[in-house]
Amino acid sequence: MNNIGKIEFYDEIEDGVGSRNSREFLKQLFIDFSKKCRTYFDVTGDLPYIYREQQIHSVLVPVIDNIADAILVECPTNRKERGYNPSHGWIDYWVKYGNTIFLIELKHSYNGLKSKGFKEKSKEEWKTANKQLKQIPKKDIDDFKTNKKDNVVKIALQFNTTYTTAKDNNFSFIECENIGKKIMRSLDRNSLKPNFIAHWHIHKDMQVEYNYTNGTEKYPYVHMLAKL
Repeated sequence: MNNIGKIEFYDEIEDGVGSRNSREFLKQLFIDFSKKCRTYFDVTGDLPYIYREQQIHSVLVPVIDNIADAILVECPTNRKERGYNPSHGWIDYWVKYGNTIFLIELKHSYNGLKSKGFKEKSKEEWKTANKQLKQIPKKDIDDFKTNKKDNVVKIALQFNTTYTTAKDNNFSFIECENIGKKIMRSLDRNSLKPNFIAHWHIHKDMQVEYNYTNGTEKYPYVHMLAKL
């Protein structure tokens, strides 16, 4: 991965049903995500992770389709909020990976290089992903299985892109890790601490400048947060 940059994982997934497949899946997902972003950059000179959730989908779907047995986007489900009747909803991804079914809600967020923690808007996105998964009634879980031996694991997944002005140039993996740790501490105070995080220090030649009306930005780091 010399042309991608440096990637490391921080894993606090507890051993249990589906834990081995979850670790394998999340690690391969992020490695292949970074490779796909590199390929896209080589072809277009553009970076898909600097936009919104919709653009992340365009990278993740082919990646998941390649490493998993099956994937369905916008899987229909019922959601149940306390005190309300069930309502119809959609899960971003239904994924079959070996004997594990992943139900994944995807979000995308940003944070500034000098930010002290996780932005409130980013926290709200993360809270929403977790809330949407909790609202799936337990009685409906078996409906997502393809056979009785399947395990079902719900995953809140959020990609976070770090931005900074073009004046900043001294990016490092230690700084990338520290940003990830700040995000983890920020979410821990909200009882929403991820139990898996990927740190990606983007390769130097992918740290291109983007010119906007309000200034110029670079995007040196990407983190993937997951809570099972």
